[in-house]
Amino acid sequence: MTKEATPIVMIGETLIDLYLDSLQESSPGQKSFVFTGAVGGGPANCAASLAYLGKPVSLITSFSSDPLGVQMRELLLERGIDLSLSCQDDELKMPVVLVLLDEKGERSFKLYLADTVFESITVDPASLPPELEFFHFSSVLMVFDAAYQATETILHHIADKNVIRSYDVNIRPDILKTNPKALQRLMAVLDHVDVLKISDEDLEWIQRNIDGSLAKPEDYFRYGVQLVVYTQGEKGATLITPQARAYAPAPKVEVVDTTGGGDAFMAGILAGLSDQKWPSRASLQSIPEYHLRELGTRGAESAKRVLSQPGGMPPLI
Repeated sequence: MTKEATPIVMIGETLIDLYLDSLQESSPGQKSFVFTGAVGGGPANCAASLAYLGKPVSLITSFSSDPLGVQMRELLLERGIDLSLSCQDDELKMPVVLVLLDEKGERSFKLYLADTVFESITVDPASLPPELEFFHFSSVLMVFDAAYQATETILHHIADKNVIRSYDVNIRPDILKTNPKALQRLMAVLDHVDVLKISDEDLEWIQRNIDGSLAKPEDYFRYGVQLVVYTQGEKGATLITPQARAYAPAPKVEVVDTTGGGDAFMAGILAGLSDQKWPSRASLQSIPEYHLRELGTRGAESAKRVLSQPGGMPPLI
């Protein structure tokens, strides 16, 4: 990273997405499952799209030292993602997610996350680049004590710095229920967020299960959020500040797989904010409507690239 660059640092999960392809019978009575494995995880997907867009991005995560972890690291490095802040664990394993797709390309997940490297993510604040301008994280890490503590450490470290903090509320009820502290943590970090990405499903779930007064995206301004990126799948997205709002239609694309679409959309938003060079956190609330529309277009273009192919990361070329 150079001093001229606008570095984006994110922390989060890197995992293996397994897609069930078929059940094959090699000989009578000998049947086996055939899977396709891909690099996954929301922050990893977002980082890959940012790197594709030419943005210097560093991902803080943890890898196992077995062949899966080693290869996963190499695949991310191949995409131009800086991993110098990440760590390796010799005991724990890589997490795995089984991705199930329906006939419309919509996905559901079966998660295998316990006793994995999510529980060993650490960070040294002194190692963060001094020219850091964006820090991005997601709600999945609220479940894992070590990962949450690492996220909290960074948020406290940059509290008095002019670093734009973005948060993807990516509700996964089956993950959240594994730790009774997760819901409180999910909401506690909102006081440290400038840009909030939340989907219509996330909004409804939080209203129903945590706080009934959070009924619309604008309600999150009470936490000090300056920009809400509200996504509604095929209905498009709306970018909202306390002073303006702009609608971004969903990209016109034949959807192959929705995995990573929201992550790619957020990458486009962050890339757009980086290009627009807003001077401070507080100035985000003054983004004019036409700039919000530009950001929405950047997000939709980035999402289109991912939605038109299997997996949550853009092509390498």
